[in-house]
Amino acid sequence: MKRLNNKGLTLIELIVSVSLIAVVMLFLYRLLGDVTYENDNEFFASKNQEQKIELIDYIETLMRKADISQAPKVTKNSNNTTIQFKQSTLSKTYTIAVYSNYIQIKDSSQVLRRWDIESGVYSYSKTECKMATTIEGQTNVYHPWLCTIPVYTVNDDNNANNNNSLDDIMLSFLARG
Repeated sequence: MKRLNNKGLTLIELIVSVSLIAVVMLFLYRLLGDVTYENDNEFFASKNQEQKIELIDYIETLMRKADISQAPKVTKNSNNTTIQFKQSTLSKTYTIAVYSNYIQIKDSSQVLRRWDIESGVYSYSKTECKMATTIEGQTNVYHPWLCTIPVYTVNDDNNANNNNSLDDIMLSFLARG
């Protein structure tokens, strides 16, 4: 009959056991990190999309009610881009100011709203407004405009060289000519 060795673990058995436990722990640590990263990204992406919808709705509703009397004036400087609209009936001027971490809209006298972005930036340097084809009405000529504000979020590979245009803010409106 064969006798069992009851002296305990050998050094080799101990090293192999610790190595296996380390590999399993490393796998679990990376899995937990990936799950946390995915949840954070989904939270920020969802919040930014909700804010984008609110921003577009607010500004386009304001522009529709404002009856824009002329083409927008886009001014760029070192830390922001502004887009100005003039209202025909009240002689009010609306300004959309795009900074890297927030967008605000104000009228001639006060700031009306401000939207901050989390885990991303607004590209104020690449913000632009372009006129599309002209639509002629019976008494006035309306020009459709599209203003684009690129948004670069950190949750995607989304930067100036690789823009994911789904995150961009696009404002459309009609201005009288």
